[in-house]
Amino acid sequence: MSEDVITRVAPLGLRFVDDATGAAVRDGLAVAWRVAGGAPVPALPTHADVFVVRGIPGLRASEQGAGDEDFWARPPARRAVAVEVGDPQGRYAAFSFAADAPARGLFAPPCAGRDATTVPLLPAATRSAPAGMALVRAELRDAASGEPAAFAVLEVDAGRGGPQGRGFADAEGRVAALLAWPRPPSALSGGPQALAAATWEVGVSVRSRAGVADGPFPDLCDVLGQPLATPLAATGPDTPLRTATLAYGRELVLRTAGETVLLVNR
Repeated sequence: MSEDVITRVAPLGLRFVDDATGAAVRDGLAVAWRVAGGAPVPALPTHADVFVVRGIPGLRASEQGAGDEDFWARPPARRAVAVEVGDPQGRYAAFSFAADAPARGLFAPPCAGRDATTVPLLPAATRSAPAGMALVRAELRDAASGEPAAFAVLEVDAGRGGPQGRGFADAEGRVAALLAWPRPPSALSGGPQALAAATWEVGVSVRSRAGVADGPFPDLCDVLGQPLATPLAATGPDTPLRTATLAYGRELVLRTAGETVLLVNR
């Protein structure tokens, strides 16, 4: 006597990680999906720190599929969905990305970069620095128009093998980037008091393109894929800002000389 076996396939599984720390994040996130012309539907979190997307219109045959090799070689049905990610707690910037469902294993957009199975969460512009992390802020403005460099990406690095951080601006051009504190300078001696006076030169770069995105959920891949722009240390003549000094225990605010903002040529 044979027994009927009922199988279910989750069209999408999503795991989110803090881009600065690599820690998985589930609690406090608001994750939803939608099809073209449809209303947002919440994705359901699991105890394994994975958000699951189910019930996509037109994918019933796939959701009831076998999930075996033959199934994944040719799923019965496919559909594009948009995933929207927000954080009511204000820790992470809101964004969206496109996905083609069903997707085998954990899905991540192609721009995720560092890990093909997780979706990075970048800090919100108002984020404060958690313990053990350095914070770099800026208000980015287009040097020609004076308009906010909305959704521009700020990247900071402490040199080869050192920590890196990035963030993307809100609609007003405000941005924050988090990175781990670099290793103390080799010449440093004198214990905690000397560490409090430690400084590092960190590299600074900006990616920006006018009109890259709009709305409350900018497309993550459009944002991260912007071309390099030139942040300015000074104007008249324009002098690029390539590095800045990070001081232990203190927030670094990047500005163009004589300005309260960081001007960017793009």
